[in-house]
Amino acid sequence: MRDWGKLFKSCGGSGLYTAGGAPGFDKIGQLARSAGLNYVYIDLAGVADKQAFLALLARKLDFPPYFGMNWDALKDSLTDMPPGRGYVIALDNIKGFAEADPKGMLLARNIFKYTALYWSKQAVAFYVLTRMS
Repeated sequence: MRDWGKLFKSCGGSGLYTAGGAPGFDKIGQLARSAGLNYVYIDLAGVADKQAFLALLARKLDFPPYFGMNWDALKDSLTDMPPGRGYVIALDNIKGFAEADPKGMLLARNIFKYTALYWSKQAVAFYVLTRMS
C-alpha cells in the first residue's frame, strides 16, 4: 500500500495515481491537508459524458465563469490555478465516465499528467487520485 502521507509531504512524485482500496478518500484528504495541500474530492457517479465531466470539475475546482468547457480549457484552467502549496484532486467513481467515453477519459488522464509535470517543474505538488468504484 502506498504511503500517501509521506508522498504528499515530500512534494515529489506529482502525478496521476490509482487509489483503489484502503485508505479511503476521507483519510487521504486528512493526509493531504496535514501536508498543507489543497484537497478536492470529486464524485463522478452518474457522469457519462465530456460536458458533465468538465462541468463538474469546473464547479468543484472553482474555475472562472468563462471556462470554455473543452479539453484545452481544462488544461489551461488546471495550470492557471493559484499554486499555493499544491493540490490533491480525488476523482471517485470514474468507472461510468471511463466506460461511456474512453477517449475522453484518456484525454483527461493525459491532461492530468501534463498538469502534474507542469506544476512539478515549479516545485508545486499536484496529485490526481482516481478510484473506479
